[in-house]
Amino acid sequence: MVVHWRESCFIVWNVPAEVITASIMDERRVNPIPRPAGWVHVVIGPMFSGKTETLIHLAEQHPPESRAVFKHASDTRYDPQRVVSHAGTVLDATAASDASTLVDLIPAGASFVAIDECQFFGIGLVVVVESLAERGIGVLIVGLDLDSWANAFPVMDALAERADEVTRRSAVCAGCGRVARFTQRVAPIVDGNMIGGSESFEPRCQACWTPPEQAVVEAPLRIDASYRTDLR
Repeated sequence: MVVHWRESCFIVWNVPAEVITASIMDERRVNPIPRPAGWVHVVIGPMFSGKTETLIHLAEQHPPESRAVFKHASDTRYDPQRVVSHAGTVLDATAASDASTLVDLIPAGASFVAIDECQFFGIGLVVVVESLAERGIGVLIVGLDLDSWANAFPVMDALAERADEVTRRSAVCAGCGRVARFTQRVAPIVDGNMIGGSESFEPRCQACWTPPEQAVVEAPLRIDASYRTDLR
């Protein structure tokens, strides 16, 4: 049994220790031209790469009265009203069903907004995030960059292109222990539901990853309908 530690996040896989040849790594890109007011920081990567753990760590650096933390309402895996990492770290959050409702849910005086699992929101999130940054608010965006078929999420691509800083995280491949940048679906897709944890997904390197046999589903249940239609 191998236990890999990175930024307060345990990732445990039944992989022989001798094949562990890579650790979780971060790649950062910083826009050399800062915004005149707020900022946008995007954290992307596969599942089990510590993205939500990073969100919680960065959000807790801001006083509760000056921050607003959001999650998509469809993500009820661990807690419907809190952001929860796979390591079990939690932070109070507000659930939102689509990007258009976020602005009205931000309390007055908030100078920092964090949004988890942003791939579940439609492309409309881009306009919302840019408007918040123009108002002088710092926005932290966290989500998957690729789906289980290795297709890019357009909303995440668009946000990364416009971000002041991008952090690309990687995990440890559950198959061989090397650097993992893909998310492997390991359970059948039922009724288009693509939300799950370790029972449904594993991090994989490119050599160990294979796309699901099922075709890309349209408008998965409990996810903003634009989540899939944006991929066309």
